[in-house]
Amino acid sequence: DTYFTTADLTFSKTILTFNDPINGLESGGNNPKAIPGATVMYTITATNGTTNNLVGTAEKATITDDFTSEIVTNGRLIWNTDSMVITSPDAGTAVSLVDTDFATDADAGEFIGNMLRARCGDLNVGEACTLQFTLDIQ
Repeated sequence: DTYFTTADLTFSKTILTFNDPINGLESGGNNPKAIPGATVMYTITATNGTTNNLVGTAEKATITDDFTSEIVTNGRLIWNTDSMVITSPDAGTAVSLVDTDFATDADAGEFIGNMLRARCGDLNVGEACTLQFTLDIQ
């Protein structure tokens, strides 16, 4: 018998507006809105699932997201360069990604224009890679 192993990656993305100058924490409120001046936290998770016994390692997994189509009323998204944190089995603990140069340095991520990429490394069955970062609405 010949068996093929394949990765079964699933992705989830959550968006949380956690501060704005009118309704959110900055103003003493507790109902922040995605308006200019707000900070929005994104969490993207890639998980190598276990749908059957033939699922294998996802080698050199990468999370890529394009924010060009993100709709923000009366504003635009501004990348917070020191806010990207990736947590992955290959990385061990959470690693802050503080620049925008994927090609020439040793960290695992970049944000250029509206495109974000982060290297997760290899994900074995049941392992996940989580990428968390913030953007400001201007």
